[in-house]
Amino acid sequence: MTTEIGVGRERPEGGADRGARPSAASRFARHVTDLLLPRACALCRRSHGTCGCDLAPSRAASSARARCVRCAAEVALALDGRTCRVCRAEPPAFERCVVHGTFADDALREWLLRFKHGGRPDLAEELGLALARAVREAGGPPGPHPFVTAVPLHPLRRIERGYDQADLLARVLAERLGVEHVRALRRSRPTPPQGSAGTSRRDNVRGAFEVRVPRERLRGRSVLLVDDVVASGGTVRACARALRERGALRVWIVAVARGGDRRGATAGGAAGAAPT
Repeated sequence: MTTEIGVGRERPEGGADRGARPSAASRFARHVTDLLLPRACALCRRSHGTCGCDLAPSRAASSARARCVRCAAEVALALDGRTCRVCRAEPPAFERCVVHGTFADDALREWLLRFKHGGRPDLAEELGLALARAVREAGGPPGPHPFVTAVPLHPLRRIERGYDQADLLARVLAERLGVEHVRALRRSRPTPPQGSAGTSRRDNVRGAFEVRVPRERLRGRSVLLVDDVVASGGTVRACARALRERGALRVWIVAVARGGDRRGATAGGAAGAAPT
């Protein structure tokens, strides 16, 4: 259940006021079901083990790459585990970026394209589970008093697409981690895709995000900010900055994939570039 927060009041969707934290019984029941019942692949509908859609290899491939300890961008091997040039020059408002894999991975890219542009909101369940595993492997969720929120989609884009893919992921992640899901941000204006001609990435998202929760609901808390793909990082930087300015103590970025990896470059362009 999602916590909708207005000024000084919590209002869950579709019923009386109550918390957004899933019960221990519901989490246990889901765990038992996952263990006992054979599941088909969410992407291709075939039985697990008979297809090539497993998300686990994409996680292994991503972990094998040298990455910035702060933003998860691919770096030279000698800089593995250190801060990249961009983060040194302008430290982001977020503490770290946790990703499941890389958009340059063919299989993971297929998952994301179908999820985001192929009318497959049902894929959020499997992708959200992958995010939960990545967060736990990274030692999270971070304290104190963490909650999950999403990079918001503009209402017009949501109407066009039919759903907000990042918010779907955030809901699954919150349930799997046993923490609140809060719609804490709104996109105040539509923005062209990052990297569009005629505008810088920073100018593109400047002032585009607003915090929709009272300051006292954020002060001293940790936030897991979810997006499907992090490419340049401009969008999540802007969102994290807005959350920190409103009182959040710590912000982690959580994404299915990191885009823009150099190894994804092809003659026709960057295969690692994220979809918009």
